[in-house]
Amino acid sequence: MGSKQLIGIVFTLPALLFIIILTAYPIYETFLLSFSKLDLATFNTKYIGWANYKKV
Repeated sequence: MGSKQLIGIVFTLPALLFIIILTAYPIYETFLLSFSKLDLATFNTKYIGWANYKKV
């Protein structure tokens, strides 16, 4: 691995980590919300497990 490749990786890594975090967090939250019932009036959530998927 050359010096230029190492510099490229060093400068690209922070941006890549930022993009991964920026996309992974919403996916994680969506996954958690899919197992809960959300009351839109109060934003309270209640864990209901696989019930949302059984409806589909």
